[in-house]
Amino acid sequence: MTRRGFTLMEVMIATALVAIVTGSLSLMAWSFHKIETTSRAYHDDLAGLRRAVQAVERDLRADSGARYELDGTTLRRDGAVVARRIAVFEVEHDGPLATIRLELAPRSTAPSPRRARIEAEVWMR
Repeated sequence: MTRRGFTLMEVMIATALVAIVTGSLSLMAWSFHKIETTSRAYHDDLAGLRRAVQAVERDLRADSGARYELDGTTLRRDGAVVARRIAVFEVEHDGPLATIRLELAPRSTAPSPRRARIEAEVWMR
């Protein structure tokens, strides 16, 4: 007469293997989610940086007299928010040529802080 079924040791080993595989897959999914979220935030910051450069460029060309100020890491135009997470904002005039420099402030939550800088030259009218 042969006995059917599994021994307690076999069940414990199978359970341990399933737990290890499930834990590994969960850790990988969490890591991918965190990387994707960080990457999306970085790209959103870059889009804000580009919009800010375009706004400053438009105002310089139109000679609108708008006042820009960097309040902490927030760039404001006449008090209204233009972009956030800005570390450096500089505009230099050299005759009809203006140079705009904007740099992102790195996110403290990013695993490896990435820097981004945009420099644009604008011919003013």
